[in-house]
Amino acid sequence: MDLDEARKIYPPIWTIYEHPKDYPRWFVVRVWYGEVPGEMCLRVTLDMARKAAWCMGAEVKIPKSASDDAKIVESWI
Repeated sequence: MDLDEARKIYPPIWTIYEHPKDYPRWFVVRVWYGEVPGEMCLRVTLDMARKAAWCMGAEVKIPKSASDDAKIVESWI
């Protein structure tokens, strides 16, 4: 499924990562549509990451699950 199709089907999920390999000095916010990554990626502090998700319309925090990547802090929808 491509990004345009995924955007029509799934709501955006804003996932916050702690110091991922591609940006080891930052917290990173990435948007996902189902299992399709979006184009947005922000490098910020944890507090700014949460504010960014909220400003993009996210209202519900999804806690990290045991099966998530170790770098994931939380997700927002």
